[in-house]
Amino acid sequence: MAIADQIVPKLEVLSADRQKVGIVDHLDGDRIKLTRHDSSDGQHHYIPLSWVDHVDAHVHLNVPATTVFAGWPGYAAAAAPTALHVEKKQPNWLAWAALIAGLLALLLFGLKGCDRKPKGEMTETVTTTSTAAAPAATATTSTFNEDVKTFLAGNDPAPKTFTFDKVLFDTASATIKSDEMSTVDSLAQTLTSYPKAKVRLIGYTDARPIAEGNAKLGADRAAAVAKALEAKGIAADRIETATGAENDPAATNATATGQAENRRTELVVTAK
Repeated sequence: MAIADQIVPKLEVLSADRQKVGIVDHLDGDRIKLTRHDSSDGQHHYIPLSWVDHVDAHVHLNVPATTVFAGWPGYAAAAAPTALHVEKKQPNWLAWAALIAGLLALLLFGLKGCDRKPKGEMTETVTTTSTAAAPAATATTSTFNEDVKTFLAGNDPAPKTFTFDKVLFDTASATIKSDEMSTVDSLAQTLTSYPKAKVRLIGYTDARPIAEGNAKLGADRAAAVAKALEAKGIAADRIETATGAENDPAATNATATGQAENRRTELVVTAK
């Protein structure tokens, strides 16, 4: 498939040094029209198609951010873009305020219990209150398939990328682990419920070299998930596969844990 055919609206564009450049608006001949990453009012800019190195879940350029931004008005204000995957977390003052208010309420309730009950029952009153309050702190965590199902049921446009939370692979292997097949089975059920949905599966590897090459291994991993979906009744013409090889790592390749996270599969919903 030609690079131009893989570039669709809403894909994020990254420079060669992994900086956010913008979002694809549409192709205009041999140029890409972008919505600039630093624009609050949807300002656009054009870059040549020849700057594209490859396309997976993002459009990757072969030039650094300084080259891209050099042609933009207001370059000085945009000269220090935010790096991909870097997020500065702000203090959650609302959560702290709620916690302090809860502790004060608990303390006041305990003090009132001391006034109403004999001294020997004080400990029982405090213990009972603490036990009843504990379930309020419990939170539920959404899963991969729930996120996909919510997107397909909603109005947000495709494409959108999701990372499988369970389908990882052993080193140099493209075999899905038996205890992780439930994730693929649930995805098949979701796609059955939304027959117009089409997807692209992208297989990734860690950065350690292997004899047959990481590009082939990534393709084999994507194909393994596609084959499992087809076995559950999903038509082959609804599924594309691609390889990300060791590109775009999800974690560091310097540790065994990071390498395991990089041996992953991503799902791009291309139509819904």
